[in-house]
Amino acid sequence: MADLPFGKALFTRVVQWQAPYFRTIPVRFEQLEPGHARLRLYDRWSVHNHLGTVHAIALCNAAELAGGS
Repeated sequence: MADLPFGKALFTRVVQWQAPYFRTIPVRFEQLEPGHARLRLYDRWSVHNHLGTVHAIALCNAAELAGGS
């Protein structure tokens, strides 16, 4: 789907529709190949902790999404 207009965003939405838990993080698949996945986690207020840094659980969710693809 990467060659389609908005293909990466559409692919990400399909995956998030199948696993709604991953809708909690603003992420997009950038590259997906056998044995390799690259995601972009957007720096939004919704993934920040009380210290103003990216929350560890948001990073764990992104890693789990990449690992499960």
